[in-house]
Parts: sequence; C-alpha cells; structure tokens
Amino acid sequence: MDDRPTRVVGAPRSGTNYVRWLLRENYEVTLPTGLHAHDMPAGDCDTVLVVKHPMPWAVSAFEWYLQHPGNGRPPMLNPTVVGGSFRAWLLNSGALFYWNAINRAWLAAQAQVVRYDDVLADAELTLDGLGFVRETEEFVRPVGHVSNSGDDTELRFDGRRAYYEREGWQKYYDVRTRAYMDQWIDAGLMTALGLTEYRRQ
Repeated sequence: MDDRPTRVVGAPRSGTNYVRWLLRENYEVTLPTGLHAHDMPAGDCDTVLVVKHPMPWAVSAFEWYLQHPGNGRPPMLNPTVVGGSFRAWLLNSGALFYWNAINRAWLAAQAQVVRYDDVLADAELTLDGLGFVRETEEFVRPVGHVSNSGDDTELRFDGRRAYYEREGWQKYYDVRTRAYMDQWIDAGLMTALGLTEYRRQ
C-alpha cells in the first residue's frame, strides 16, 4: 500500500465496520471520513473490499433491515417493501443484482479483496497480508459488535459471529430459494472474489 488514505468498502452487512475497526486499531493506516462504505467507486483512495458470501449476506441484510425499517441503503434492501418474506424479498428486491454490481465495480477499481470468512478464521493473518505497517505487537480484537457510530460504541460482536460460523442462516434456504440464488449470482465474480459454494455438512 502507498501513503494515500485507504477506504474500506463493500455491500452493507459484509463486515466493513469490523475490518475498518481492526485496521484502525492495529495498523498505520489513514481511514478517511465522509465517504460511505457502501457507495460505488469514487475518490482518490486505496481501497479494501470486504466481501461476504452472498448466501449469508442476503440473510444478514434481510434480518437487519427488517428490524430497522426505513434504513435501507440502498432502498432496495428494505424487506418491508415486499412484505417481509425472505423468499419474496430475494426474488423482488434486486438485492442479488446489487451484490453483483457493487462487488464487480470495486473489483474493477482494483480494490484489494478481504473475505469475511478469512477475517473470522484468522484476522491477523488476513489483514497482515494487505501490506500495512503494524502499530501493535499483539493483534487487538474487539470483544463484541462494531458499529459505524464512533469509537465509544458498545461492542456486541461475538453473538453475530457465532451465528455466522454456525451457519444459522441456512434455515432460510429451501431448494427453490437456493436455486434462485445460484441462478442470479455471477459465477465468474464469485470465482474472482475467491468465494466457493456453501454445502451443508
């Protein structure tokens, strides 16, 4: 990485706040303010693209925006628009088109890719691979959730991480819903992002 500011970007509910927190606390990196993590490419910054597999990502987006109606960014992610059913939302909201579009755009803008699964498996190894200079000898991790509301936010991350790692989101996917996901997610983009198919154990 060069000396330019580094912007952490990605679709909402992909882990951008978590990765941004880890970078800020552990590395010599300038993270600009005033640029939204979920916008399309713009500005003169180096970029780190955080990607979550589209299957758990869709569930996370659906659940969060269902609990926070009116806060959709972009508005298509608001499940109340299509009645609150996961399948109806997945089929009618355009969420999968958005996932394809934002990740394709940032990849084309030469963002460095960080996979959420890799961060959960070994955040230190994954983020050291970006090439930033470390500020801490011992890698610092949050004990809970990380929001974008500021440094003094309450931390409640462990519960969501456990839910993700247990693949609790799988309950939303029957055969028809999974087939729709497979149909509309860009397979070439998945390969370029280093994402593989989820299979039940």
